[in-house]
Amino acid sequence: MEHALNVLLKKQIPFFEKLDKLNLEYEVKVTLAISMGLNAAYEKPLKGIANLRNKFAHRPGFKLSKSDTSNMYDTFASEDKEIIQGAFHRTNKNLHNDKKSFKALEPIDQFILLAVTIRQIVILAQAKW
Repeated sequence: MEHALNVLLKKQIPFFEKLDKLNLEYEVKVTLAISMGLNAAYEKPLKGIANLRNKFAHRPGFKLSKSDTSNMYDTFASEDKEIIQGAFHRTNKNLHNDKKSFKALEPIDQFILLAVTIRQIVILAQAKW
């Protein structure tokens, strides 16, 4: 995720390597991207994924829960939630899966779909910048 964010910032900052030497934390990079024009609606999902990443990194044995993924899902704007739900239903249909709703997925599967969504948002922003 951070790599995709760095690529996005490099498109706007002429001498990104100078900025990179400051060893900015991920959350600062998110704020910087928002301040440079990335849709502010993406700030919460980008920071939410970092929060979950930190739980995995700093809590040995951390188990992802429905509460974790529900909280992350809640960080998305309503139109992005519609995109997530649409992606779920298309994938579910193509895989002939019996899960009736996104909420019925296991937390790890919910997380994967949310993480892929936010990464794709950043990649699409790269193409627009």
